[in-house]
Amino acid sequence: MASNAVVPTQAPLSDFAKLSANTSLYRPDDKSPSATSSGGNSGDVGSTAGAGPRLIVICSWMGSRDQHIAKYTARLQALYPTSPILLIKSVKGHFTRPRSITADVQPAASAMRSILGASGPPPPDPATTRPEMLLLVFSNGGSTTLHHLYLAYAASSGDKDAAAALPPHATVFDSSPGIRFSYPRSVTAMTAGVTGARRLLLLPVVHLLLAYLWAALHYAPRWWPWRPSDPFAAASAAHNDKAGCNRREVRRAYVYSEEDALIDFRGIEEHARQAGERGFRVVRLEKFVGSPHVAHARTDEGRYWGVVRETWEGKREENGK
Repeated sequence: MASNAVVPTQAPLSDFAKLSANTSLYRPDDKSPSATSSGGNSGDVGSTAGAGPRLIVICSWMGSRDQHIAKYTARLQALYPTSPILLIKSVKGHFTRPRSITADVQPAASAMRSILGASGPPPPDPATTRPEMLLLVFSNGGSTTLHHLYLAYAASSGDKDAAAALPPHATVFDSSPGIRFSYPRSVTAMTAGVTGARRLLLLPVVHLLLAYLWAALHYAPRWWPWRPSDPFAAASAAHNDKAGCNRREVRRAYVYSEEDALIDFRGIEEHARQAGERGFRVVRLEKFVGSPHVAHARTDEGRYWGVVRETWEGKREENGK
């Protein structure tokens, strides 16, 4: 479920400092040139060729293991050696206890403001604005995390307009987002990687929780105080809200496949189409063949990281491909 990039021999993610239970930050070696000196928003040049992100944000898939995440961070460190990397891991508790995600996104929002500084006014035209951040968002876990990061970043601002939206950024959605709750796909996601007796014990609990959510979403009256919201639909809508906290996104790409057992490829294509209709710049809709969920980098490493680089640099926009 990860790329073939070489991982350092030390413990995975040992170069990341913990900010919370599931949030950590990597800062480049002090001997490297300052990451904050390149890739900034100078106003009128859409391409970022030759300049690394001032900050890279990874919103991982649910239950992702450090050794798998480390394959992505190792490649990002090689591509952008002066860029800090902010990692927010998605865990099952974020869905069974939704309020728990706040403890992870709040320190992430604070770190983001510390690294990037105060936000200026929204750009008049995202097409002529340099992104400051590169976001890699994996699966529904990462999509939901990013939605809560929008909210935490906005809440940490005293300004409801300029400083409430994330700074200019380019986003790569990997196997993401799912546009609505799916019972069978959610069972697959919640039990991924669990085998043997543990799986037999976990399955009834998962079915109980998901059956409640499914029934409440479909049959509970809207006035019912315990009626849950669809977390996937809410996150999906937030990513495409041009008036909301993602309005400063400069461009985005989608990496996906029909073989994905967790996220319906038709939903991703629908989300991309809707994004374009609402004014977001979709520069890549990259469909891989034969690659499972969050395994596109492993399937074709060169192609995958080419998408990441070109999305950051805006080359597809410039070349009109």
